[in-house]
Amino acid sequence: MRSNQQASPTKSHNGELAAGPPAVEPEAKGQQDLQHAVDLYQKGMEIAHGATTFEDHCRAIESFSLAIAIRPTQARFFLARGNAFRAIGELERAAKDYGSAIQLDDRSALYYANRGACYRKLNHTAKALEDLTSAIELDGRKAPHYFNRALVLHDAGFYREAIIDFSKALEDGSTAANATPNSIGAPGGGIGLRIEYRALQSRANCYRRLGLLSKCIEDLQAAIKLDPRNASAFSALALAHFECGDFERAADEFTQAIELNSGNASYFSYRGLCYYRQGQEAAAKQRQQQNAPSNLTSGMGIFARQCLADFNRCIQLDGRDPQAYFYRGSVRLALALDLDQASTATPTSNTITTEPKAISTPNVAGKGVSESGEPTSNVVVLPVSTVSFMSAAEQLEAAFADIEMACTLCPSGIPYQIGMAMIMQLKQQHSEARSMLEAIASSSSETRKSVLVQFHTALCCHALGDYERAVELLTDALDVLPDEPIFLEARGLMLQEMRVHPLALADFARALELLEGYEDRKANMNRLLGLRYLRGESALRLGRYQDAVDDCSAAIAGGYTADMAAHNARAMAYRGLSDYDRALLDLNVCVAQAPKNDIFRFHRALCLMECSRYSEALPDLHETATRNSTDTKLLYYMGLCYYHERQPSECVVFLKRALVCKPTQDLLPHLYYHMGLSYALEGQNMSAVEHFTNAYDHCLLVEKSVKAGNNQEDELHEASNKQSQLQQLHEAQLMYIHERAKALQLERYHAEALADFSFVIKKQPTNAHAYFRRGFAHKALGNFKAAAHDLQTARLLDPNNLQLVVNYKELRDVECIVLCPPGEEKRF
Repeated sequence: MRSNQQASPTKSHNGELAAGPPAVEPEAKGQQDLQHAVDLYQKGMEIAHGATTFEDHCRAIESFSLAIAIRPTQARFFLARGNAFRAIGELERAAKDYGSAIQLDDRSALYYANRGACYRKLNHTAKALEDLTSAIELDGRKAPHYFNRALVLHDAGFYREAIIDFSKALEDGSTAANATPNSIGAPGGGIGLRIEYRALQSRANCYRRLGLLSKCIEDLQAAIKLDPRNASAFSALALAHFECGDFERAADEFTQAIELNSGNASYFSYRGLCYYRQGQEAAAKQRQQQNAPSNLTSGMGIFARQCLADFNRCIQLDGRDPQAYFYRGSVRLALALDLDQASTATPTSNTITTEPKAISTPNVAGKGVSESGEPTSNVVVLPVSTVSFMSAAEQLEAAFADIEMACTLCPSGIPYQIGMAMIMQLKQQHSEARSMLEAIASSSSETRKSVLVQFHTALCCHALGDYERAVELLTDALDVLPDEPIFLEARGLMLQEMRVHPLALADFARALELLEGYEDRKANMNRLLGLRYLRGESALRLGRYQDAVDDCSAAIAGGYTADMAAHNARAMAYRGLSDYDRALLDLNVCVAQAPKNDIFRFHRALCLMECSRYSEALPDLHETATRNSTDTKLLYYMGLCYYHERQPSECVVFLKRALVCKPTQDLLPHLYYHMGLSYALEGQNMSAVEHFTNAYDHCLLVEKSVKAGNNQEDELHEASNKQSQLQQLHEAQLMYIHERAKALQLERYHAEALADFSFVIKKQPTNAHAYFRRGFAHKALGNFKAAAHDLQTARLLDPNNLQLVVNYKELRDVECIVLCPPGEEKRF
């Protein structure tokens, strides 16, 4: 307040009153200026205390500035103006004023604390830490300064150091509250409930960032005790339980948050995600208890409805939240997958094949949510229960619409783009999905290295037939996550389809090794059994039949069937071991379970044929042919059965049909040879000669291809080396020429027959039958000495064959003696 006292007059040397000298006037003026400055300061304080608008704060700043202009040596004036600047967000100017106050009075902790708070908001971490440390050193009541410094450390990511300061703030605040009496003698002076609550919640977040979730939960529970009406604390506690995998408790805590604040859309979104995870767990437990195949889904039930209800409510509250659309689309995608799998739980194949053509799509589950609520990884949904009246196609379209909306609301959201690409995959739009995934990968170096993007791009490449690129992408993913069984299994399946079985087998073995090492082995039992079957398949293709039997038997014993594929593979392995009884037992089980499956019938027919039970094989072959009327190998085997059943005309009918259907190069020699035998059996020897010649010519082409290294042999011979293949081809060529020679001889083309017999004898000098028949060719041509020599040689080479013992005198009118029917020559 302005002073009402007048200036005291001075006395002269003689005691008389005299007016003060002119030198006193500046002092009086200074007092007046100070008083005026104080008045302006107090006016500014009054305005600041009642300020409610930006203009109010500006008026306060104006008063403080006038006070400073009059008296620039008053630290409190700068403090007051700094506070006003800080109130309107002018942090740089506020920090400058606090700095001016510090220059005038560097022993005030308040000035350092306020400037440190400004520096924190300006992200000047080092300056903020320096100022707040100074405040701690200067102030006996340190708790608030520890708290503020902890916030700076928290914002900068120094969570361990922040925990120390938050702990000191809580300890010092508690000590001060208990030790300092207030005005009525009661303890007081702590940091206050509000700051204590914030310290506990912030320290809990630090613990969460460090993965110390149990301590995080303890702090949040303590914070809730201080303020049980704060919804954000329940939300934070729910997120901590979510990351612990306790989805049920997390859902309960989100429910508490919703009861306190039902208008917060994110609470509904997160609770829906909790229900979703609970549904996944329920489905997994049910599959485990029932020991069902991993591709069958059930058990989510009510959780799916709760998921959709929460996501729907979230969208009603905030229709521009892309995350809610994305999660709802994920649930719908799960329902679509479930409906689709339920409709194809027992598929049957109508195509004869001996390689697995379908490749499973491993599921990559989402890992949770971040501090801000964003997904920390892309949500790739697992199959769930069917709880909708919508069809699989309708659910898929709805999922696509939801995720498309998420992309529209957040075009740069990589998770949403990946979700769109995945739905395109499910809709069989592999080319579009691949283009989208490759665009995502090229958008940044981070997404280029994303194993999820690489994995799904690989699946698209596989579907489009670009196997090499698919394997390359999966290899890149495995470079990042070398111990991920899902990627190893996927690459193994692709290598298996490419017939690179040694590498496929190695991938399956490594995936098995990793899964065997998991603590919860029982939870992964279905995948373990599936991998044993897949490894058995590759062992089968490599001719390691006993290994294949062992792996498939282990898979079957564990309850794995995969639509009887394991039984089928074991049957083929038993076939390789020539254990046809066991092979047929397995195949009978397969056919009984899936009577329309052509693969099982075809394989049973093969085993029956190799047991010379041709009449039993024919029904299976005919049943299979009703759905595969142009399959050349099937038609060939049907003709072969009729040949062995002594029905050559029927044999020719089916072999001709096979020729019309453009058989592979390696099958042509067999087709022509058996057609030649059938014609020979019917006495049509010239037709037989023509077909034996064709068989020989095509066999030469196959030999050339084998030598070049690019033949596509039947799968059961893949394990044979090139030398073995060539040896088999040479033996077949001699067989074709031998049968042609016999047919020529019967048609009295003796010179041509002699040339063919000589060709055979040159390659097989111990072939007694060829010598014997050549002897008659020499006889017919008048070369009796050579004839006698050949007949004598034949008897010496096969002395136990009484057919070769002849009386030369009795052969005078005999053109030749037929030793065996066509196609039944002994192997020499």
